[in-house]
Amino acid sequence: MKKLGIIFLALVLTMGLNTTFAQKKGETVYNTPSLPVDDVSKKINYTMVVTTPGSPIDLYKKALRWINTYYKNPTDVIKDTSITELKILGKARFKYMNPADKNGLETMGGILQYTLIIEAKDGRFKYEFTDFNIKASSYTPAELWMDKKSQSYTNTYDYYLIQLDEYAKETVKNLKDFMTTQTAPKAEQW
Repeated sequence: MKKLGIIFLALVLTMGLNTTFAQKKGETVYNTPSLPVDDVSKKINYTMVVTTPGSPIDLYKKALRWINTYYKNPTDVIKDTSITELKILGKARFKYMNPADKNGLETMGGILQYTLIIEAKDGRFKYEFTDFNIKASSYTPAELWMDKKSQSYTNTYDYYLIQLDEYAKETVKNLKDFMTTQTAPKAEQW
């Protein structure tokens, strides 16, 4: 009977310790979004081929127009363009925020950089948003935020991943809308 009491006490203490270390008191739990991860590279990767009417050169030019209208600093974003390959390589960035404090104030968490690639073919274009990394003195991939087994993991990382996912989806939607509905600008009549 005494052994049973000791086992019961040990079990209760173990369960109590597990729940104590599982979450800090008052810490907000965020639902981690299901991010698209490439099977080979294991990197967060938003990619798709979209069919839309247009010649390869028209779609290429339309993609350049999208970059020039969507980004505040398009010349800084565009790193390489190839009219022969009908491919655009860009590097862009956006701010992510820390969760609001008890007064409701959100502060800047940092800057996320990413690579965007747009390729055009007859009647379709392909986009790829990948290589998300934290702007710092050394390369720090955003995929580290997904490692819940890491000793440095915190629930705030889920908050950052939610922002990454929302930003990427909003940017992709804007690109698809522009590429599938915009018409080419008309030449001025002199």
